[in-house]
Amino acid sequence: MVVYREISAWIDSVLERRVPEGVGAFCFNIYADDWDNWSMELIGAEAYDPRDPDWPCYEVTDMGSRSHLFRWEESVGWHQTVREMSKYIVRYLAEGAHATALQQADVVAVAFVSGVPQVLWKKK
Repeated sequence: MVVYREISAWIDSVLERRVPEGVGAFCFNIYADDWDNWSMELIGAEAYDPRDPDWPCYEVTDMGSRSHLFRWEESVGWHQTVREMSKYIVRYLAEGAHATALQQADVVAVAFVSGVPQVLWKKK
């Protein structure tokens, strides 16, 4: 079972890097590695486009997270995994040490890698 402090520590480690110029939106991508094994990366994309569900594909950076994936084992489906991770990411956006780095972008989203990104936070 994943706990908030583990995810928070991983996000902190990823966001210790400077966010490169040109990042307009962030997306936490979730992958099913194999049976009950999951991983997550954080990418920075050029921009958020609500009409284009592939906007995370226009990647500017993976913030080094692809070589430092968050990995966990849990016996749930991908819908439940996205829901659980969404709660943790929303909490991080409210209280995380580097939440302001994410909030420099227009949008922060989460997605199962082959699914439609769900916006969790949007700049006002």
